[in-house]
Amino acid sequence: ADKPDPAQGFPDRAAEIRNAALAVDQNPQTYPRHAEPYNKRRPGQANDAWLTNVAYWETYPDAPIKLTSKAKDKKYVAAWKRIHGLVEVGIYKKKKKQETVPEQDIPGPGSDPDKPSSNTTPSHEDPPPKLKTDKGSLAGAAEVRNAAIVAVDQPTKYGKKSAPYNAWKGTNSKQKLADWLTNVAYWETYPNGPTKLNPKDSSHKPYIAAWIRLRGYVVRGLATQEKLPTDAPGGGVRGRDFKVWGVAMANASSLRSADSIVSGWKEARRYFATPAGGQIVSRDRGLNAGPLTVTLSGLLAEAAIRAASGQLDTMSQWRRAPSRAFWATTTIF
Repeated sequence: ADKPDPAQGFPDRAAEIRNAALAVDQNPQTYPRHAEPYNKRRPGQANDAWLTNVAYWETYPDAPIKLTSKAKDKKYVAAWKRIHGLVEVGIYKKKKKQETVPEQDIPGPGSDPDKPSSNTTPSHEDPPPKLKTDKGSLAGAAEVRNAAIVAVDQPTKYGKKSAPYNAWKGTNSKQKLADWLTNVAYWETYPNGPTKLNPKDSSHKPYIAAWIRLRGYVVRGLATQEKLPTDAPGGGVRGRDFKVWGVAMANASSLRSADSIVSGWKEARRYFATPAGGQIVSRDRGLNAGPLTVTLSGLLAEAAIRAASGQLDTMSQWRRAPSRAFWATTTIF
C-alpha cells in the first residue's frame, strides 16, 4: 500500500458478519478463552446477548471484555451493537427455517433415513460462493505479514535504504532491535512513505499511526516466535515459513499463544488430509484474491481459526467472508 489506512483493522465488518453467523449456528453456551465469569452464559442472560458477546470477543480479541460508557469504549460499543443486530437477524432466520421444515421429512421411529419420502426433492450441492474481496478485508494485511517476517528473520541490514537508514543502530547506537525491525516492516509496507517520521508534520500522521501499530505487531511477534517450535509440526514446509505463519496468526486471529497456534496448525493440516478438506484445497488454491493469491498458508489460517471453535464444518463456505488471518497469511507459502 502506498498510504496507510487510518481505519485499518477496525471495524472488521467481514469478521463481524462471519462470527455472528457462526455463533448463531453453533449456539455455544461456554467460552473457555475467558476466565470466570465471562467463560459461560450467566443464569437468566438473554441468549442473543450472550451470543453477541461470543461473536464480539472472537472478532476483537484485544478489545475490552466488559464494555463501559467511557469514551475509550465507544467504538467497541458500536461494534457490539452491530453484531447484536446480526445475531438477532440470524436467530430469527434460524427459527423460521426450523418452523418451515415439513414434518414428514423428519425421520421418525421406524423410518428409513436413507430412503427419501415421496415429496423430497433430490439433494444437490450449492455452488461455492465467490471470494469476497474489498478494501476493508485487505487493510493492514501487509502490515501484519511484514511484521511477522521481520520478527522471525530479524535482519540487521536493509539494502533498500541508504546510510544511515540501511543498518540497525545506523541512526542511534542505542536503537532497540524492536524499533529497528519496526522501521524495516514500515518501509516494506509503505515504500513511498517518509523514511524518517516527524510528529510535527501533519502529513506524517497516518504513517506514524501505522508505525505504532507495526511496533505492537513486532513486539508480540518477537515473543511468539521464541515459543514456537523450530520445525513445522508434521513437516511439509520450512520451519521459518511455519514461524512466519504462526506470528502472523498471533497478530491477526484469536490464536495468540504458541500452544493454540500449534494446535490450530495441527488440526488444520489434519482436516486438509481428509477428502472434504482436500476438495477445498483443490478447488480454491491458486484463485485470485484481489492483489494476492489463495495459497495453502491462507487456507490453513481459515481452517485453524475454525478448528479452535469447533466450526470446521463451515470451512467449505470460507469464501463468503475471508478472515483477517487469511489476508495476513496467504502467499507466505
